[in-house]
Amino acid sequence: MDCNNLNNNRTVSNLTFVSKVIERAVAFQLKTYLINNNLNESPESAHKSGHITETVLVLVKNDIMMSIDHGKPVILVFLDLSAAFDTVDHNVLFSMLKYLGVISDKCINIYEHITSVCRAPYYHLKNIHCLKALLTQVALFSMVHAFITSRIENCYSLLYGTSDYNTNRLQHIQNSAACMVTNTQK
Repeated sequence: MDCNNLNNNRTVSNLTFVSKVIERAVAFQLKTYLINNNLNESPESAHKSGHITETVLVLVKNDIMMSIDHGKPVILVFLDLSAAFDTVDHNVLFSMLKYLGVISDKCINIYEHITSVCRAPYYHLKNIHCLKALLTQVALFSMVHAFITSRIENCYSLLYGTSDYNTNRLQHIQNSAACMVTNTQK
């Protein structure tokens, strides 16, 4: 981080050790009370184990889209997620994305990832088609989900805002899989 950039500087707490211990004890008691009395806001993700920034982004986007679909006005007063990424080591971030199967360059160009994602499902669709006569409908559905849709949906939220061309490539695979499962033509 650039120490000359004021956005990278965070205030440092001057609380003493005893104050920090008391703060943690109160936070623990408050959290326990909220959970035991079912007062905890379920979509709230801050400082909760098992909740990540991606979950919050998807939730906020979904709420906005639902309101727009129902013709309601949408006003987003304040959402500061920049601090969540201030301390992220980009090398660690890229290694985690690679571990999850995302293929990207340092500019997070998602085109190569989509090309890779599209390659395998066509191979599997061809092989499943050869076995289709031997499979029950449930087995066919399970195979299509295991080899096609689960591959497409892996890290799906990273594709938000991608080009229509990339979206259409993925949609074509889903359409082909749906036609196979429902035994219909395109």
